[in-house]
Amino acid sequence: PPYSPPPPPPPPPEESAPQESEAQESETATKTAPPPPGPPLATMDLLESEYIENARRMGEFLFRRAADWTQKFRIVGDVRGRGLMIGVEIVHDQRTKEKAPELRNKIVQLAFQKGLLILGAGDTSVRLSPPLLIDEEQADFAVRTLEECFREAGKN
Repeated sequence: PPYSPPPPPPPPPEESAPQESEAQESETATKTAPPPPGPPLATMDLLESEYIENARRMGEFLFRRAADWTQKFRIVGDVRGRGLMIGVEIVHDQRTKEKAPELRNKIVQLAFQKGLLILGAGDTSVRLSPPLLIDEEQADFAVRTLEECFREAGKN
């Protein structure tokens, strides 16, 4: 059954000095019951039946696609993470790992302009943290869009 909040407590009595039994009754009437367990349990069911497995599969998909980014893009210093939480380090020089915060910021902005929301992390990394229900088409869009951003930002 759908969740509905408990009813509001009854208004306080208008008498200025209630009798002891009335005060106890009023106090009891204003206490609310805890919410029913339905919504949290439904969320746990979705996590266990679909989303955790999907996060594993889509995380593997994203890592397979990103595995060669350090060879394809001179500004990508490292790709790391687990599941759907993925960080990509942006550098000026892969050998020295010279930080490139301006390139990272440019990539975040380019991605946003292309319809992909990514986050800056630390000084020079971008973080992908898609929802657990991401599908392969959406993950592919994210990869293709990031690759376009790396190419554009890497042109000096």
